[in-house]
Amino acid sequence: MRNPLTAWTKGHELIASKAVKVQGLTATPVFNKPQDLMGIATAIDLPPKWKEATTWFKDRKKTVVNLKTIEDFQEFTDRATDDILNLPPITDHYVNFDASIDPMHVEDYNEALANARRLRFSLERRGRATQQELQQLMSYLQTLQQFLVSPLLAEKGAKAVQKDEELIQQASLQDTGALQALKKSIIDLQDEGFSRVMIACCHTSLLAVADCYLKRECPGIGSIIQYHGGLNLKKRGEATTAFLDNPKTVLLMSIDAGGTGLHLVPGANAVVFWGSRPFSPMQVIQTKKRVHRIGQEFPVKVVHLIAEGSVDHAIEFVHKDKLTLAKAVTDGDTAGLEAEGGKWRTTGRIVDRCKFLSEDGQFPEDEITEEQMIEHFNRGNGGSSSDPIEDDDDDNGAPHVPAAPIAQGLLAQAAAAAGNALPGLFAGVGAFMNAAGMDVAGAGPVPEDDSGDDDAIDD
Repeated sequence: MRNPLTAWTKGHELIASKAVKVQGLTATPVFNKPQDLMGIATAIDLPPKWKEATTWFKDRKKTVVNLKTIEDFQEFTDRATDDILNLPPITDHYVNFDASIDPMHVEDYNEALANARRLRFSLERRGRATQQELQQLMSYLQTLQQFLVSPLLAEKGAKAVQKDEELIQQASLQDTGALQALKKSIIDLQDEGFSRVMIACCHTSLLAVADCYLKRECPGIGSIIQYHGGLNLKKRGEATTAFLDNPKTVLLMSIDAGGTGLHLVPGANAVVFWGSRPFSPMQVIQTKKRVHRIGQEFPVKVVHLIAEGSVDHAIEFVHKDKLTLAKAVTDGDTAGLEAEGGKWRTTGRIVDRCKFLSEDGQFPEDEITEEQMIEHFNRGNGGSSSDPIEDDDDDNGAPHVPAAPIAQGLLAQAAAAAGNALPGLFAGVGAFMNAAGMDVAGAGPVPEDDSGDDDAIDD
């Protein structure tokens, strides 16, 4: 009910308008953006001013929140924290790892990133986007995440790989830094006494590759169990029971399927976030609560495997902005927002914070600039290609990068999947476009991916 325009929210508004007393309960009043509060205000039928964007924002693009409104909203809130539960401590550990991508795949990765940046630049300059362009931008981000786990997965696509056991096996043979880091993290945790480890990831295709890799490379870590949206309720129950009943197990969990409502205590007290992070920090918090809740008797350890320079690393910066906003709303602490003059978003777009890979398949300490990449690609074209990377007047100065073969494959997959809409995606897309002062041209269904995240475009 965070979108004030949906029938679901409007239906609750009608019910609330007839009620004697209305009470809203939520653990995440702000999931992604300030507009979430407008949806809640609409659903519980607060006075009209609380439903208006002009109350919450000081600018048309909705980038600067009204701090007085945030302060006044405290009148309607009553905050209860986990402190009242007297739970054991929970600690977060952030671990960087080397990408270690085979050098033969570096150019494909960098082409995908270069095209993503060019597309983002073009959309913001033109102030409008087509359905195909939105699909392509989403695909680029997913491709970059797939690359770090398995370049073959990025090349073939999630749907093709998941349907073919042989392709999954081949993808798992690419000994990337992401797979090595996952292996080491599980072994280290079990050596520390955490016998049951939950691996949390947004994309089931990555989990499929990890499952095959771990079963081959780590026979000593115990039973490996998958938990994802493709399982019916009975199978999910069996997976949970097997995870908690066996003395040494690893649960590969899709955040969309198990990030909320799943109870894994007593029995498990270790979590590893790996592969692909959610676009909302609230999903991270909710996922951790699968093992940090009533019934937990031991300290909980959470490990975040994030390669500096990756999409996940860029997402982490966006998380900080969203957490600052949430802290202001839930705790009345507006210091972070005040420091930025009310601007709730300070880190820019995800794609702009991603780094190009160096020739050895690692993220360099000194970032490779777009100008250097343009020069590199032009050298690869022999300096005389009919389609070099250059300024394209039609895109208001955006550097033109020839479409990568992988990107073309992604568009083909998107076209083949047309009609399988991602529920709620265009709510997020609309918010992104509004925030950037953009119009969506020809918006329609977006192809389904193998995650539950609807906010990639929003960031």
